[in-house]
Amino acid sequence: MPGVADWRFSRGSDRPSLSGVIANGGKERGWRECGEAPVSAGGRAEDAASGPALFVESWLGPLIAYDAREAAELTATLEEFLEHHCDLDVTASALGIHRSTLRYRLFRIRELTGYDIQRPDMRSNLLRATRAWRTS
Repeated sequence: MPGVADWRFSRGSDRPSLSGVIANGGKERGWRECGEAPVSAGGRAEDAASGPALFVESWLGPLIAYDAREAAELTATLEEFLEHHCDLDVTASALGIHRSTLRYRLFRIRELTGYDIQRPDMRSNLLRATRAWRTS
C-alpha cells in the first residue's frame, strides 16, 4: 500500500494524488523504475501531504529567501547540480561558471540549509523540491 511518501502533485494542482509516479520527459514512470526513493529524510514526508508549497518551503526556504535577498542563484545552482547527477564538471559547464565557483555555491547551500547533499535521501528530497519549485 503506497504511503504519503509516494504522493505526487499534478502540475498546476495544489492537491496531491496518490499515484507513486514521477514525470520524466512527458512519460510517467514509477519511482522504482527511475531509481529514486520516496520522501523519507528528516521527518519531511508529512510536508508532502500538506501540499507542494509547504514541501518546497521546508526544503528550499532558506535558499529561496537568500536568492531573493542577495540576488543570488543558489536554488537554480542546486537544481542544475541535482539534475546533472551531482557531476561538478557537467553542472559547471551547464551553468557557465568555473568548477571552483560551483564548489563555493554548494558550500553556501550546505551552510544555509544544513543539508548534506552527499546523502542519497537528502538528494532525492531536494531534487523533488527543486522540480516542484521550478514548476510553481
